[in-house]
Amino acid sequence: MPEAPTFIFGRMRKPVGGCSVVRMEEPLGLIGRRPGVRVHLEDGPIRLSLHRPEERRIFVWQRPIVRWPADAALLRGLLQHGYLIVHEMDDWPEHPGYAGNGFIGFRGVHAVQVSTPPIADFARRFNPHVGLFPNQLATLPPRRPAPARDEAVLFFGALNRTADAQAILPALNRVLAARPQVRVDVIHDEAFFRGLATARKTFRPLCAYDVYRQALADADVAVLPLADTEFNRAKSDLKFLECAAEGTAVLASPVVYAASVEPGRTGLLFHDADEFERQLLRLVDEPALRATLADAAYAHVAEHRMLAPYAEAQWAWYDGLLARQEELTAELLRRTPELVG
Repeated sequence: MPEAPTFIFGRMRKPVGGCSVVRMEEPLGLIGRRPGVRVHLEDGPIRLSLHRPEERRIFVWQRPIVRWPADAALLRGLLQHGYLIVHEMDDWPEHPGYAGNGFIGFRGVHAVQVSTPPIADFARRFNPHVGLFPNQLATLPPRRPAPARDEAVLFFGALNRTADAQAILPALNRVLAARPQVRVDVIHDEAFFRGLATARKTFRPLCAYDVYRQALADADVAVLPLADTEFNRAKSDLKFLECAAEGTAVLASPVVYAASVEPGRTGLLFHDADEFERQLLRLVDEPALRATLADAAYAHVAEHRMLAPYAEAQWAWYDGLLARQEELTAELLRRTPELVG
């Protein structure tokens, strides 16, 4: 029996890094290839007139800061237009906009989809209907050969990592002093860039996702530091996947990455600054080690971390929610009585 026609409106946040690509554009793009499924993605004004009368309707809302009572009309409008409302969340929800508005962005929707177990546990405090869909890669570029050059290029580029990176900066500067063939490429973090005790460094501000991915591809080693904090423990291993795809060896903290990186096979881990220094010296001095780690990481992602089967699971979850939409709407209104009326 053919599936009922379905319209998915993906309301993305303004692009920052690759979060809209990985969490919205790629999975919903794959789902939109199904017969009878139509997807519309945008980061502009929310228009409630894009669906067709015969279509089931899903509104996937990426990281919304829902303000009460300012957004009451929007939530009610979505319900009146027959949308199943799904909150997409892939970061720790510590923004004051959530708590300050009574977490209505979690309570006042039909369901919440998230990227990691800690975020799932948080969301279940306010909504029992939580789908966990870890970050995956939609495509892999061809495996690139290791560049033939005398220098070793280190890469660091991330949001909200300044404090984490400062903890390893003295050790990194010791490596830079001992190995003058090392160059460091930094994206976004000006404090980290200024702290590098070398002239062999380049800086770029926050950039488009394809520029970031090319910078990874141009590097030999990516440094992925994360301190053991509640905020960091909720993060995903997406940076490891991106590095693996671009053929870049990783030197990572065990926070988050211990579950993904097999030490000595798909990357290296460090538990403190001294171990960071030792492991980084190995990677700088041993191009063959870098290539072996990068090859194994690429193969691991190709076999285990591609998006297609996960997008199928995400669609099955949506389809199941739509089958219960009337029941879930009644539950939503009991959970969020301020929306009634």
